[in-house]
Amino acid sequence: MAGRTGGVADSIDILASRGLLTDRTLIAHLIHGRRKDAERIADAGAHVLHCPSAITYFHEGDPAWPPMARLADRGANVALGLDDACWIDSWDSFERRSRD
Repeated sequence: MAGRTGGVADSIDILASRGLLTDRTLIAHLIHGRRKDAERIADAGAHVLHCPSAITYFHEGDPAWPPMARLADRGANVALGLDDACWIDSWDSFERRSRD
């Protein structure tokens, strides 16, 4: 990916390098978020929309969840989102999790 994006490593780097990681930025999913991303996102004042149904759907059995607690601890605005039920079998995130 770095070769196609001017040497930057990931999506957060791309946003930051283009001046787009600001308090007007809303980041949905953050599926591949890392600890250092949480700090950069919070420091920029960006917002994160956490969609747990999508994460459990695409990363079933994977213990590596986005760093939502770290984001909140750093003062970032973290909101809960829902995804499209046409590719996730239920709108109810809690019901889906109870079947896992």
